Amino acid sequence: MILYDEGRWSIAFALQLHGSVADRCTVLALPCALLAVSLNLLKEMYPESALKQLEGDFSAHVHQGFSFVLGFLIVFRTQQAYSRWWEGGTLLQELRGEWFNAFSNLMAFLNHDDDPEIRAKVELFKHKMARLFSLLYGTGIEQVHTMKTPPRMQYIDPTGFRNVLAYMHSSGTHDSCELVLQWIQRLIVEANTDNIIKIAPPILARVYNQLGKGIVTLNRARKIKEFIVPFNLAQLIAVLLIVHWISTAIVCAIMLSNPAMAGLTSFTICWAFWGVNYIAVELENPFGDDSNDLPLVEMQEDMNQSIISLLRPHAIRPPVFDFDAARDADLEKALSMDFAAHENLGNGGSTSFSRFRKNQAAPPRGQLRRGQLLLRQRHLRPGRRPVLPGQPARRAEPARRPRRRAGRPRRGPRAARRRPGGPAGGARGALAGVAGEQPGRPAAAGAV
Repeated sequence: MILYDEGRWSIAFALQLHGSVADRCTVLALPCALLAVSLNLLKEMYPESALKQLEGDFSAHVHQGFSFVLGFLIVFRTQQAYSRWWEGGTLLQELRGEWFNAFSNLMAFLNHDDDPEIRAKVELFKHKMARLFSLLYGTGIEQVHTMKTPPRMQYIDPTGFRNVLAYMHSSGTHDSCELVLQWIQRLIVEANTDNIIKIAPPILARVYNQLGKGIVTLNRARKIKEFIVPFNLAQLIAVLLIVHWISTAIVCAIMLSNPAMAGLTSFTICWAFWGVNYIAVELENPFGDDSNDLPLVEMQEDMNQSIISLLRPHAIRPPVFDFDAARDADLEKALSMDFAAHENLGNGGSTSFSRFRKNQAAPPRGQLRRGQLLLRQRHLRPGRRPVLPGQPARRAEPARRPRRRAGRPRRGPRAARRRPGGPAGGARGALAGVAGEQPGRPAAAGAV
């Protein structure tokens, strides 16, 4: 899969040829343009030819209707292809989440007694599960791939198992992924019997549920590989594209008088139709080895790293927290702390948007990022704005006056000018003052 950055103007990346369909479209569009130019020149050189007669009898609406039907079929195919591509990536990520969560729960349910015999059994169980879950996810990916050359998946070394690879690839094994899943479930039962896992049975049942949901998700991903686009739909679109290729050259040669415009128009139309179709063909099989297909090998490597991280000592037991009432009781004050300055959290392995990109470089120790600085200066005095790095210090701004509430009378000279009978109340206020009327109230009966 190609990870790209569109940039500010979304133009520069369009010139990239790697992973593009522009080369295949150009190969088909150039002959169409040359044919249109040749027919246009032939029509002008021989006025009595059949092309000149077709110019008066031919209607462009026929070709427009044909192009509309073909465009509808190609757009429909492209929508379905993108749905298959997106669903394939979603299912593999759901599969990873279910099985990794099952492995994480097993590591959390382990018995941490000080008995040397129990500790040895727990250590053996951890390494068994790590290798089996790596095999489980890897064999699941191998079942859905459509690569011409089988991918070389990375596994946590399973040589400690006796003849495990021979069992998986023997003729009697119908599905190696289902075989590994059965081994895992059986090992969980034995570990629960031997007191290696110390958890209530209803909670342990969650692991089986996650394993079961994972294998169901894998079969949904296999549906994308095994149930391809129907043959009759793909055949019809291919035949219509060929007919459209020929008719476009003829129509452009007849309807346009300039040979250059005829060639350019036919090239553009042919290039667009075939380009969208090639994109649909490529996205229909997201588990292949094309440039825009899903990164199956990288997903397996990422799963292995996640499994290995749970076997490290700091992941087996939760961290120790030294509670200090003077420091930790006020959570609002804790929010304004500079977490990047701490030695354990400042240089963490923060990754970018995609898990498959290289890790971003950690900021220098003690250097605050913009969001952290805004969070730190959140509780300053009212009216004082935070100062960002590289900006001059600002003086404290005066507090703003509160807004007037709804229904509250105005005060000041502006309100006096708007009040009837005031200094600028107008003729109505003056007449009310002559008649003895109070502003805002009707005059008494008989007053003139």
